Amino acid sequence: MLQRPKSWVLLCGRDLQEKALAFLALFICIELILFKFLPDLSTALVQRGTSALADFDTFRRYYLTPGSVHYARFLGSRIMIYVADLAARFIHTEDLRLHPLRIAAGLLTPLYAYLGAILAVQCPRQYSWRHFLVAYSVVAVMGLYVFYPGDMPSFAMLSIALYFLLRERLGLALLFMLLTGLFRESSLHAVFFVFVWALCARSRSINARVGWVIAFGAAFAVEYVAIRHFFKGPVSSEGGLILDPKRLFFESGMYSLTTICSLGLALSIVLGCLIKIKAIAPGDWRLWFFRLNCYALPFWIVFYRSLNGNISEFRMMWPVLLPCIYGIAYAAKDIPPTESP
Repeated sequence: MLQRPKSWVLLCGRDLQEKALAFLALFICIELILFKFLPDLSTALVQRGTSALADFDTFRRYYLTPGSVHYARFLGSRIMIYVADLAARFIHTEDLRLHPLRIAAGLLTPLYAYLGAILAVQCPRQYSWRHFLVAYSVVAVMGLYVFYPGDMPSFAMLSIALYFLLRERLGLALLFMLLTGLFRESSLHAVFFVFVWALCARSRSINARVGWVIAFGAAFAVEYVAIRHFFKGPVSSEGGLILDPKRLFFESGMYSLTTICSLGLALSIVLGCLIKIKAIAPGDWRLWFFRLNCYALPFWIVFYRSLNGNISEFRMMWPVLLPCIYGIAYAAKDIPPTESP
């Protein structure tokens, strides 16, 4: 009776060390991508342009110019340019790999990644932190082969919103949905999450559930319109909406190797979630919440394509895969040892 609590304390200490190592590995992977693999420089070379992480004027023109789709995704860009301006006071080098903008990206990106994961890894009764961090890290690292300053912070805020929704703390989930919207429009996924919650959960009356769906939808719409009033930008990426089914499904880019691999990785995570969540008790509403979010993958792919999104970029799958990451970790949740009678 006296030894079991001590062993649990030791286990917590070992877990803490393993978590620290896992976060360190994620940090190193992010830094390797930004400072060693340099995907933005290779993209700029192919496109005969200048990387936005290697030139202040290019960054400002690309992200801080009214009328650009990135202008409305304002908060990540402004935080990054502020940190880069601070770094420029101390860093003076001609090496493009050590440009202040890249230094800012190297500081902010792992910080955002940690914020998105920290709540889930602290809840062993709710989630297996090992399963969560492995899936989360794979998704985060693979999405960074294309860098945009609003992607990782929006991913983190949406992750926190989903965390609170799964605990049915709807007010906090709404708050973090609105924070997500300051970085990019992936806050729309939170509206879908709460819609699926309303279909699956029975902890509140039908009127209350419908009310929450309306509140999330209205909050998203108001924020979206307000942001585009003050930070003008188009609804979709360059090229406008795609409504022609032939272009939507049979355009040559749909069958590029990167598209096939990106969608294949997303599908493997979704299938992994569908297999893993079979362990969840049938009476738990989260079982169908995770399942319906898995089934929604084709819908989101078509939605992104209709907005002229480049689905060969794995980062676009981040919001879709978040429920799968939580589902895998929830189904494999850790149960701490209990004291013997």
